[in-house]
Amino acid sequence: MTKLNAAEILNWIEGTATPGDSQDQIRGRFQKMFCEGESKAARAQLQSELRLALTMWELKRRQTRPNG
Repeated sequence: MTKLNAAEILNWIEGTATPGDSQDQIRGRFQKMFCEGESKAARAQLQSELRLALTMWELKRRQTRPNG
């Protein structure tokens, strides 16, 4: 079972995301990489952590974007 918390997932997102990536694209890559083959409970936990990590990533992205 893969155990990742939101901070670890956020690090993964920041290391793999490109500027044009949407949350759906990131979610798809994450699910392929970490969720396939996991139990239903493990997938649910990973998805929960992913939602939190994506929220943190989006907030960071908004803070670093120039206003305009």
